[in-house]
Amino acid sequence: MATAAGGTSNGDDEQEGERPQKKRRLSPSLDTEDQVIQEVNDSWQETPSFSTIEPFTPPVKNPIPRVPADSLSIEAFQSHFSKPRPDGGPGPAPLIITGLVDHWPALTIHPWNKPAYLLSRTLSGRRFVPVEIGRSYVDEGWGQKIMSFGEFLSKYIDASIPFTPSSSNTSSFLSSSPQQLQSQSQPSPSNLPPPEKNKDNRSTNQIAYLAQHPLFLQLPRLRQDVLIPDLCYTAPPSHPTDPSQDQPELDSPQLNAWFGPPGTITPLHTDPYHNLLVQVVGRKYVRLYGPEETGTGRMRPRGKEGGVEMGNTSEIDLGVVEGWDPRPEQEKEDEHQDKTWEEDFRKVPVVDCILGPGDTLYIPIGWWHYVRGLSAESLSLVALSTACVAVLANTFQGDGYPLIASLAVSGLAFSATFSMIRWLGPTFIKAGLKGVDMSKHHKKELPECMGGIAAIVYLLAVIIFIPFPFYKDIVAATSGGGNRDVVMHVEHVQEGRFLHRFPHGKLASYLSAVMALQSISLLGIGDDLFDIRWRHKFFIPAFASIPLLVVYFVDFGVTSVVIPLPLQPYLGELFNLGTLYYVYMASVAIFSPNSINILAGINGIEVTQSIVIALLLAFNDCLYLLTPGSGPYPHPATDSHLFSLYFLLPFLGVSFALLWHNWYPARVFVGDTYCYFAGMVFVVVSILGHFSKTLILLLIPQIFNFVYSVPQLFGLVPCPRHRLPRFNARTGLLEPSVTPWTRERQPKPLIAWALKTLDKLKLLRVTLDEEGRFVETSNFTILNLWLVWRGPLREDRLAMEITGMQVAVGLFGLFVRHRLALIVFKQDNWGV
Repeated sequence: MATAAGGTSNGDDEQEGERPQKKRRLSPSLDTEDQVIQEVNDSWQETPSFSTIEPFTPPVKNPIPRVPADSLSIEAFQSHFSKPRPDGGPGPAPLIITGLVDHWPALTIHPWNKPAYLLSRTLSGRRFVPVEIGRSYVDEGWGQKIMSFGEFLSKYIDASIPFTPSSSNTSSFLSSSPQQLQSQSQPSPSNLPPPEKNKDNRSTNQIAYLAQHPLFLQLPRLRQDVLIPDLCYTAPPSHPTDPSQDQPELDSPQLNAWFGPPGTITPLHTDPYHNLLVQVVGRKYVRLYGPEETGTGRMRPRGKEGGVEMGNTSEIDLGVVEGWDPRPEQEKEDEHQDKTWEEDFRKVPVVDCILGPGDTLYIPIGWWHYVRGLSAESLSLVALSTACVAVLANTFQGDGYPLIASLAVSGLAFSATFSMIRWLGPTFIKAGLKGVDMSKHHKKELPECMGGIAAIVYLLAVIIFIPFPFYKDIVAATSGGGNRDVVMHVEHVQEGRFLHRFPHGKLASYLSAVMALQSISLLGIGDDLFDIRWRHKFFIPAFASIPLLVVYFVDFGVTSVVIPLPLQPYLGELFNLGTLYYVYMASVAIFSPNSINILAGINGIEVTQSIVIALLLAFNDCLYLLTPGSGPYPHPATDSHLFSLYFLLPFLGVSFALLWHNWYPARVFVGDTYCYFAGMVFVVVSILGHFSKTLILLLIPQIFNFVYSVPQLFGLVPCPRHRLPRFNARTGLLEPSVTPWTRERQPKPLIAWALKTLDKLKLLRVTLDEEGRFVETSNFTILNLWLVWRGPLREDRLAMEITGMQVAVGLFGLFVRHRLALIVFKQDNWGV
């Protein structure tokens, strides 16, 4: 579904259900029925969304630039009109604005992607609307029909909506049980009638479109769900090539709606107004050609047809020309038809895009544009999941392929996390798990604690994966694995299987890792729900690490460290730390989860730093796995680094899915759960994989951030509740947030000297008054320090630069670990 603003508003303030009754109802049963209807109409939150099958997605050739709404003021948008086009053509260029309508109720509290909500606002679907029948208004057999909105949804949009026109005051969709709703969330193709085709070999049924229609005139209760963007009140320029095409100025923006299933098409045409095309539900492919093509003849305008002027519509069927749609039979029969115009048309410069929910496309006046309805991304997720299941099924043969199985499980984890975050977001908001994005013009409420979904999916993934790394051992250890004909001594008859062959220590390591991750996830969820104080939660990760330390003690038990070569004459080659080594590992377990949680405050930064660390750890694992050992034997550390990959790959799967929703502009917040769980994943693989010192080298930015934050964390300098960068609403950029000082509260002399020294070293920004008293100091976080160095930045730019720094420092850490360390150590175990 899409809406467009560009002319006179047709909405009104009619409120259905509030019309005065002609006489009072006397039957109590009718009053009870009204209450039932209201309860049913309020139950849409728990119902499924529209089916999101996407039959075909055209490739994007020349993407239209995107700009976040937070950095596009009305003045900036007005100046865009006079900015020269990149290709040198006349008039302004198209532009995609992201985040402009994120605050619309249609995308948040009144989601239009819920069929039940739309039905609840249209008299249970009994409101009538005019519908276009056919793929496009220029196709043969195209027509119009008046039908109820519920019939339109059920028959043409989503066959899983069991709407039946009747005298009932409620649709059967709204009265379905939760079990029924779950089974109806996707339509079954077998339940749809076979497509009928006209003589042009085009489908004539199952395609209907509510196109460029004043929807809010028929469905006024939906009008409150959309808001007119302020950008509609700018002063756009006249037609760039033919000012006679300009229309009289409108008193207010015009609102229209397009609503249809995948495959519906708005053919190549031009409009007499500047347009803002807003995508609300699903996706659309849009292709545009410049206004200078109008007089060239390459657009092939139609002219008059049946007395109707169609000069703003092209004869060209873009889907046929590009091979997306079948060519009409009459064109197939005429093999000698001149097609040179197609070659000329293909040479015309083009810009295109795919609009997703919340995207806004500015279409300047005079631009030819073609729109094709797609849907959401679930078909790709279904295809990915199906492929992963097929891969998993094929790993149960031979010795098994646990690494391939881990990749497949990771793909399933990505699909599950991606889908569940989208589905459960409104539920989290309804439950009160929500927060406000303070670094945006529109202080929109977003679902919080969505990292908990990633953690739960991850835990399920690693639990499901347990049989795969032990498949060969299970087959070898059980009596059904080829041992039935083995002659055994009588004292072994009662055993029934060779249990001594099974790697119990390996299984214990795996299960202890799962226990630690479950424990830390509970801490994160508790912190998100109850906002636990730092001094109470700081040491809790140490308790979560107890299963890891116990298994390390039993299975490995090494507590000695290698002494650098210059010190070996005095301390020996090895130095046994004993209990202190376990204290060190517990300290790593405390620091890693908390360090991810401290380096936070902007969209995507928690997830991107975690993904970078996980990728670098996986790269380190691959260095060992791809390095041949001595002789016919694999590298001695092969099992340890395979163990690491088994936990890192599913983590990357859920993290990339979460990043899709959390990257700027964020649609969800990750919460503390993800930070703790991500840090504990690194602890698990580094302790049980025996490379905890490598992890420390990859956490250098986090270590610096912690050390830099110590003055505020330990109360030497006042510490506000939130230290995230400050958003400047005028510029749309982030600036260093500050701690204010009052006349009554000034830093002690030693602290004041340290603050001024840091200011001179460009490690802090200090503001003093005329008398030398402290007015404010920037907060002690690496994000604020980076802004001190770089100046104000856009939020996504800051996130990318911090992520790039994390990558650079991490790669240098691996270089230190495997190359520079040879300066002070005899050898690196990578080359063993």
